[in-house]
Amino acid sequence: QALPKPAQNLKGGVKKPSLQQTKSPLPSKPPKPVNDKLKDDSNKTETKDAKNGLNKPPKNINDKVKDGENKTPSQDLNEPSFKLPMRQKASSWDAWLKGTKKDYENLKCFAKGNLYDWLCSVRDSFELYLQSLESKWTSCSDNTTTVFLCECLAESSGWGDPQWESWVKKELKEQLKTEAQAWISTKKKDFDGLTSKYFSLWKDHRRKELEEEAWKTKASSGGLSEWEELTDKMNTRYTNNLDNMWSNYSGDLLFRFDEWSPEVLEKWIESKQWNQWVKKVRK
Repeated sequence: QALPKPAQNLKGGVKKPSLQQTKSPLPSKPPKPVNDKLKDDSNKTETKDAKNGLNKPPKNINDKVKDGENKTPSQDLNEPSFKLPMRQKASSWDAWLKGTKKDYENLKCFAKGNLYDWLCSVRDSFELYLQSLESKWTSCSDNTTTVFLCECLAESSGWGDPQWESWVKKELKEQLKTEAQAWISTKKKDFDGLTSKYFSLWKDHRRKELEEEAWKTKASSGGLSEWEELTDKMNTRYTNNLDNMWSNYSGDLLFRFDEWSPEVLEKWIESKQWNQWVKKVRK
């Protein structure tokens, strides 16, 4: 008996079975900037290389959870994985300065190409942080949980299960969110450090694209203020753009928290975890 032929696609190739993937609430790519047009009509489409850089898959990381703490792997700021293009040096100050203004797109692509890898590692670290947060509160294993529960016990004398359930859904949930927001805030400081470092790297790279003699001639006549004023304005626009990027991304992390917390809280309610908390605190 002849075997049935495999299903074919329109081009005659064998169709591969589709794979089901778990939907993630976090974006696979950093959010796109909003209203980031340049006044000198240089709001150009990002280069093909830049897009490829933004579409790279997240790197694997080996995070370790210890005592409820979770750290994002450090990134070598002096050796970014997404490189700036190497170009021929300019000899004309005016042409070079004009080109600097138009180089804003390369600046953005350079920063976002590297920040994407870092943001992926933050996303992975946040998942591990949520695991450590659940473990910490389940076992009441640190001073923060003990103090918070002691304050609760001062008001909970005579509480029955309904009162404890209400407390878990309101007060405890708010405490968990406060801790998660504090963790995210530490990553914002790291993000700011990276954005500042990447701007400095781009600025130094762009400076070296002018012939040294042309730079010295301009410096001797006191004309470097044009360069500083221009790069200051570009830095402001760049910083605002990346702040929007972080705002969207941190919102996704909080969205993930809002998905995670009901499941954990319900688990504690079903097991009447408050009985274990009371025993632990009263020891």
